[in-house]
Amino acid sequence: MRGFTLIETLIVLAILAVLVAMVSLAVGPVIAQANTEAAQAEFEAVSTALVAFKTLDGIEGAVLPEREAPAVITEADSDAPFKVYLNYLPTRFAYAWTLDGVLTQLANDTVQALTPLGSTPQEISTSILALMTALYDETGHWARSWSPYSYTDLGLDADVWGEAIGGIRYGPNSAYLGLANVSGDEYQVYVQTIDGVEMHLIDSWNIWISALDGRAYYHLKPEGQDPEDIIEVDPSTIEVRSE
Repeated sequence: MRGFTLIETLIVLAILAVLVAMVSLAVGPVIAQANTEAAQAEFEAVSTALVAFKTLDGIEGAVLPEREAPAVITEADSDAPFKVYLNYLPTRFAYAWTLDGVLTQLANDTVQALTPLGSTPQEISTSILALMTALYDETGHWARSWSPYSYTDLGLDADVWGEAIGGIRYGPNSAYLGLANVSGDEYQVYVQTIDGVEMHLIDSWNIWISALDGRAYYHLKPEGQDPEDIIEVDPSTIEVRSE
């Protein structure tokens, strides 16, 4: 048996390139059409929510707070009192609207992430936990537990991350990441236990997430505590509300 010659190999590669191009040409329009339909469906859902708020909220002549700049509607969006009609589902696109309820959907590229590590508590905490784990794997120890080193050891700007971001202050502490409900602001943090019971995080308390196994706890870290004092929570249910 003989192997492929250079010419035969080039011919095979050329054929594969043509096939890939053909598939791309065929699939591209399908993806574009799906994106268009998804955008339209979301726009209709938000439009319906606007109408529902204005007609069913029980407030005579209810008006929406005017939005001066586009933004993604999130669960904690104080500018979206109609969010209950969206079942607290975050939006993929950004929107702007007027007092008269004229709604505009903006392209995805107009939406800016809240931080380089993401926008939601889940995205941000997952990213920070990954940094914590990477540091431990590389050096054999966790970041120092006091500021600013708890941040700078992870390559984070302490001046930025030492403040609340989206209603939560993120604090690496040994093998745990604390998500604190900041005292004195307009945001409140909620989370559900693994049994589905909603817990309100008291001001200045933390949800502690372990970088070792990803398990999360309400207020208390598990070390040195009685088992009955430890409430395990589901980090995917962390929610910030404007109240």
